[in-house]
Amino acid sequence: MVESITGRHGYAQAAAQGLFSGALIGTAFGFLLGLLSWADPISAFAMAAYGIVLGAVLGVVVSLITHWASSGRRNFSSVASIQAGRYVLLCDPEFAARARLELRPQFGAR
Repeated sequence: MVESITGRHGYAQAAAQGLFSGALIGTAFGFLLGLLSWADPISAFAMAAYGIVLGAVLGVVVSLITHWASSGRRNFSSVASIQAGRYVLLCDPEFAARARLELRPQFGAR
């Protein structure tokens, strides 16, 4: 597994991620809690709206606190990918010598 660094991760990015993830979680919880209200089923949308606001605020606060607590140890964005350690080429025996000659400069074929 290879990890490629794509850029720095500062307070602004941490706040934006917290805002969106908190709003999404708050919306889901607010809507579900509103649906469970038997007295007023329309309140599901009102609860979802309150959930957006409260979830966004809490998401930003928690995200900024955790970013601050990491104190720069993991302040970068990265993407993980899988890269092969070696390749195996299958071909007819009559083409094996030519395949080695063609691939040697690119991949260090033996």
